[in-house]
Amino acid sequence: MTDFLSHIDSQRFGFNIARIDDVSLLLTKGFISLLREKDIRLVITRTGIENLASVNLLADRGFRIMDIQSVWRSTHRHGPDNPDKIKDLSIGFATAADVPAFREIAAGSFEGYGHYFADPRLDRTRCREIYPDWAARTLTDPNAADEVIVARLDGKTAGFLSLKIHEKHGNRFAACVMGAVAEAFRGRHIFQAILGGALKWQQQHRLGWTQYNALTGNIPVSRALASCGFRPAEACVTLHGWTDL
Repeated sequence: MTDFLSHIDSQRFGFNIARIDDVSLLLTKGFISLLREKDIRLVITRTGIENLASVNLLADRGFRIMDIQSVWRSTHRHGPDNPDKIKDLSIGFATAADVPAFREIAAGSFEGYGHYFADPRLDRTRCREIYPDWAARTLTDPNAADEVIVARLDGKTAGFLSLKIHEKHGNRFAACVMGAVAEAFRGRHIFQAILGGALKWQQQHRLGWTQYNALTGNIPVSRALASCGFRPAEACVTLHGWTDL
């Protein structure tokens, strides 16, 4: 059972949390009871939207949908460097010195966002710590991200996008770990310029595609992705199951 334990989630919230994406395992008779016996209180799982029958079976067992995400992909080799020719906008690579700015941008961008906030049983204060810590970790932990694209404007960090190389069926691709634009700089197509930097990085590393997971209801991000040549490729559902229900 320790193989399923999410140490970072468990440490943050103060009780044992498992992440198990094998839905068939979760539906195995007696498995949830076994998790309960091992003092795992919460199970987080993610599965493709095509597995609706399994999602409904999990719902029958007390799991609840916490978010629905669209997976956008682009095989383009180039994107817009500066779509609106914003004066003095620069796109480059971030360094550890950007940690304070990233934490601030993430705190302002992800309030109430995602499956943690959607679960009313999770402490709100702890939920608010997740994205700033995650943003910082993409700059300081090689396991979290391989590169981070940053946009700078007017001497300030305007936004960022963290990237991690993955391999699937022999194909290497870039997954966008997380990204955000500071509120003061939104509405100026800065995110599109950052995506352009990510696509260039994809080309430099000879990767097959770049993909970005976005909440299906996040229309501004979906529009930005579409404008840069990204297209929906699949969708997934995140569920939480409490073992004491």
